[in-house]
Amino acid sequence: MKSVESKPGLFVKKGEEVEFSAEAFVDLLKFVLEKKKGLRFRVRGFSMVPLIRDRDIVTVFPFSVKKARTGDVVIFRERESSVLAAHRIVKKGEKSFLLKGDNIDMADGYIPLNNILCSVSRVEREGKKIKLGMGATRNIIAILSREGIIHKILSWFRRVIHWFRRIKK
Repeated sequence: MKSVESKPGLFVKKGEEVEFSAEAFVDLLKFVLEKKKGLRFRVRGFSMVPLIRDRDIVTVFPFSVKKARTGDVVIFRERESSVLAAHRIVKKGEKSFLLKGDNIDMADGYIPLNNILCSVSRVEREGKKIKLGMGATRNIIAILSREGIIHKILSWFRRVIHWFRRIKK
């Protein structure tokens, strides 16, 4: 009988989650991406609202400079840290891309290509696929984000909602 080498793997039952430190998660993500595999995980934060909300689940695959397009959402490592963020490519440069969160008024600046780890291919919220800003609309969203229009619209909506809540009391 031929012996089979056993390799460890990480499997989590549906509905269960494993939490990692930021450094451990970056290591896990890099390991999976080096194997040319995708990974699903829950994100935290509000910089990409309304496309990606706090606690949504994203699916990511290795980043390809050749396939990258303006409007794509990528996960990148903030300069010299283990902090990861998911932001949109709003402009392509030669050796870096201008990235920006849809819900932030200022861009992150030009991020070196080696700081971009992966591309977001799917967003899920409460078990449903979110399409806004991921398909054909990504170019329009990128322009609106780059010009700060999305942030202004969201700020205006927040003020209106706050005003309505005060009236109801």
